[in-house]
Amino acid sequence: MADVFPGFSSKTFRFLGDLSRNNNKAWFEAHRAEYEACYVGPGSALVVALGPLLQKFARQVQFEPRVNGSVARIHRDTRFTKDKAPYKDHLDLWFWHGQQKGWTAPGFFLRLGEKKLLLGSGMHRFDPGQLAAYRAAVVDGRKGAALNKALKSAAAAGESIDRKSTRLNS
Repeated sequence: MADVFPGFSSKTFRFLGDLSRNNNKAWFEAHRAEYEACYVGPGSALVVALGPLLQKFARQVQFEPRVNGSVARIHRDTRFTKDKAPYKDHLDLWFWHGQQKGWTAPGFFLRLGEKKLLLGSGMHRFDPGQLAAYRAAVVDGRKGAALNKALKSAAAAGESIDRKSTRLNS
């Protein structure tokens, strides 16, 4: 049976907002205890509660209730961006499908910010073989039609579909 998750406290949202406004190493180090109590602790608890529930309909879903497991690290990779803010101002959780955890594994994700919640499923990116197979499926008469039908069905059900994310880049 899945553990009961008590929810995120107002302290979690306050921490995320304060971090967004004070995104620097000195502030973060002075508030490291809040990071552990308001970010890592509740994030890990949600992973423990949600992981077994996801496995009920996606048996191969994997999760690890720790940072660099299902709880994404808070540090940003700033090597290739103009924005050098060192920390993410949100909490990311990842539940992946299969034994290989990585960006090319399908899965479920949750992003919690001070004022925003995003839920999703799918893939972050395809490796070259996966991308070739996906492109072939999209242009295949039967498989492409099935994908189009599924997208239309989701849109009709009131789901928000980002058409850009389903478009193939040449």
